[in-house]
Amino acid sequence: MPNFFDQFDVAPAAPVTEPPKPNFFDQFDEPSQPAAARPGPTVASAPPPAGVDLGVGVQGAARGIGMAVGQPFDLANMGANVLLSGADWIGDKTGLGRVPFRFKMPSEMLTSLAGNAAQSAGLQVHDPEKMSAGEKAVYNANAFGTLGALTAGAMVPAAVGRATTGAARLPQAFDSLLAGYGAAPVRTVVGEGAAGVGAGLGKTASEELLPEDARKSSPTAAATGAITDVLGMLLGGTAGGVASNIATGLPPAALSTARGFSRASDIPIDPETGRWARNRDADQAARYVQGNASEPFIAADNIAANANDYRAMGAPLPSVGALSEDPGVAAIAAAERNRNPAPFAQRDVSLRDAAMGELESNVPVEADPRAATEFVRREVDNRVNAASGELQAAEARLAQAEQGQRDVAGRVAPFAGRQGDASASLDRSIVQGSLEPMDAERRAAFDAVPRDATVPGRPFVETAAGIRRAAEHLPENARREVLPEQWLQDFESLLRRDADGRINGVNDVTFGTINDLRPILAAEIARARKDGAPTPYLDNLERLRVEINRATNQQPEAQAAVRHFENVYAPVWGRGAGEAYGFRQDLNVDRLHRTAAPPTATAGRFLSTGAGAREKAEALSRVVESIADPTNRAAAEGAVRTYVLGDLTRTIGRDGRIHENALARWLNGPSGWGEALSHFPRVRDEVAQLLTDIRAGSATRNRMAGEVESAGAQLKRTQADVDASGLSLVLGREPTKAAAAVLDSGDPERAMREVMATVSQNPEARLAWQRAVSERLIQKVTTASPGKVTDGDFAPEYRRLAEAFRQYERALAQVYSPEQMNALRRAQKMLEPLAREAPKAMPGSVDSANSGFWRAIELGLKATFGVLKGGGITRTLKVAAGPDAHTESMPQRLVTRMMFDPELAMHLLTRNANDVGTQRWNGKLLRLIAGAEGAREGMEPSDDQGSRR
Repeated sequence: MPNFFDQFDVAPAAPVTEPPKPNFFDQFDEPSQPAAARPGPTVASAPPPAGVDLGVGVQGAARGIGMAVGQPFDLANMGANVLLSGADWIGDKTGLGRVPFRFKMPSEMLTSLAGNAAQSAGLQVHDPEKMSAGEKAVYNANAFGTLGALTAGAMVPAAVGRATTGAARLPQAFDSLLAGYGAAPVRTVVGEGAAGVGAGLGKTASEELLPEDARKSSPTAAATGAITDVLGMLLGGTAGGVASNIATGLPPAALSTARGFSRASDIPIDPETGRWARNRDADQAARYVQGNASEPFIAADNIAANANDYRAMGAPLPSVGALSEDPGVAAIAAAERNRNPAPFAQRDVSLRDAAMGELESNVPVEADPRAATEFVRREVDNRVNAASGELQAAEARLAQAEQGQRDVAGRVAPFAGRQGDASASLDRSIVQGSLEPMDAERRAAFDAVPRDATVPGRPFVETAAGIRRAAEHLPENARREVLPEQWLQDFESLLRRDADGRINGVNDVTFGTINDLRPILAAEIARARKDGAPTPYLDNLERLRVEINRATNQQPEAQAAVRHFENVYAPVWGRGAGEAYGFRQDLNVDRLHRTAAPPTATAGRFLSTGAGAREKAEALSRVVESIADPTNRAAAEGAVRTYVLGDLTRTIGRDGRIHENALARWLNGPSGWGEALSHFPRVRDEVAQLLTDIRAGSATRNRMAGEVESAGAQLKRTQADVDASGLSLVLGREPTKAAAAVLDSGDPERAMREVMATVSQNPEARLAWQRAVSERLIQKVTTASPGKVTDGDFAPEYRRLAEAFRQYERALAQVYSPEQMNALRRAQKMLEPLAREAPKAMPGSVDSANSGFWRAIELGLKATFGVLKGGGITRTLKVAAGPDAHTESMPQRLVTRMMFDPELAMHLLTRNANDVGTQRWNGKLLRLIAGAEGAREGMEPSDDQGSRR
């Protein structure tokens, strides 16, 4: 029936009434010639002669060359035509219309161009459709024989080059087509040529069985013709290949064929199907496995070693893809997993179950995890309490030492605030016990001197005159400040005057008068000193008193009184007695009210620090020693002690203790009491003993303070050690969270070692901590995946376990025994196959040649009859071809079995499959040629479109 491509074909002998419309595809047609000039093919109308023209064979060989050159492009155009058929189907469904053309086969165009060239050279070209049966047989035999030989010859270099690249590669496309060419290239090329001749003869038989006219009667007849062509070519090609094998070596071929169909005794019977494998099946599976493996023998060794490891662990075996450690075998396993995932998934579950069992084997389920955290808490409390107890004991000893210091201070504390009373008591003792009795004795001595005894008055007058002369140079007001005018006048009253007032002599004075003036003048001197009179004024008064004393001493009757005064009274209370003299002077100012010498200030006058302290204390000591009454003297000494200790209380600190340094400064400092107490040895010795006791107490206290500081530092170190140790990570946490805190700390090994050092003291706590760590580790390495394990909701993951093992290995080694650590390693090894990423490059199937043949048939039929109809015809052919066309073959079954059978995998990887049963021709190439020819036949032009040459 006419179609779009009619315009591209060679015009028939009859004249064309209307020239075809030019288009893009004209460039692929042979050059057009005038009908009258074109010599048409010479075809005899009579029955064919008995002989066959040899040109038919040459013409067939030429067509074979054209098919060999154009066959790759034919396959490409067939694929494009399949897409166009699909577009036609869509157009019919949507009303968009059909695509008005199909791509022609380049091999037919090359054949047509070759025929035209032969005609131009004057050679006879036969129309294949008008050939006799014998001519067709010669034509097709030469065509397909040439095609097979040329195609096989072209594959030899590729096969040799592929073989020399080494085995460390993944399978590449068309490897199955290259089988046999590298091992025996000449024999295989000859066999391919013979198979091609047989295929051509089979095609001729098909064409005779179903002539061209019958094929053009309907699309179904055309499809049937294409199918019979394919089947005929397969049968003829197989016969040709077998004949080639017989011709090239009948005994080896027969032996190989017989062995190929015999049972492979070294492969056990399939336990599931009960079938045994043939040697050819085992060889095919072995070639497939070895061809995809990178290093077959190394892969076999790895499978043996790793399988033994898994068996030694008592673990399920993973697929041989993981055991082999070979990327090619892993790719086969990945393809098998995609094809049949159920057994792989079940094995994955078994491996996870086994790994979980290893992890759970480290969990002492009888232990209570809280026993570990409670034990750690008690241990920490014991450590801290022990250090705290040491601190408390040291503090108690320090308090005791400080109390001892306060007790020492308590010996003087009662004297605080009693200085006024002590001074008054001292005043009474020295006034009543010394001054007043000695004054009475002094007066009694002088009272014993006759009062009427005369004393010359001239010295008194001259003393007064001398005082006035000394002040003559001063201004009048200044003279009044320094001259004791009243006393000078009293002394000058001794001048004797006449009636005219002129001085004519000096009167004498009685001793009684002079003796009476002495206390009055002493009181005046004391009063003037108290009032702050100028020093010249006081000096002038003293000159007057000196003169009175001189006059007294010159009296024979007063010698005993003077000696008593100088030897007894003056050392204690006289002018040279120091502070005692001043005290007596101030006392004489106002003996009644004591305004110049109050009793509460008496002690302070004599007992002080700083400059003159020694002299004042010395004056007081003379006064005390002068007290005749022992009781009174003891009272005076007691008053001195009370006053001194009262001042010492100033050194008592707010803490009730006398500090050593303070007391040392009080006693021996620049303003200390050492000088004053040198004249009161009893008080000095008491204070010195007090200082010794305080120093001893201070030493004890300081030592105790050091112990407190040391104990406090130890407590802080203990607390800091706990805080910085792994124990602090356990305190106050739930057991598994405590284990997590230890494992995730900055130094998990150290932290775990510290915790183990504590819990190892108690076997129960050790097991409890091991359980807490194990449960935390299981939490860390599992995820919620109920379907990935048989029991439970959590499944272990290799990545998590490997990361945890890498991060925590040294820490876990502190908890687990070497055997328990090996359990973790076994779990990791069991999970490792599940984590390996499946290779992205997938190998072809072990039955890829058979499936390739059917793909070629389906491609041609869909290109000819459309997608739907062509697919239906293909399925019908597969049903007719038997179960091998769509069920699992024995080689494929062997590959499936070896996935979980390490021994079978090792056998297939190492099996010598190169020569046993190797055919002398490539059936894959035959099926490809037959399928392509069938597709071409489905696209043959009708009679009105021309014919092939």
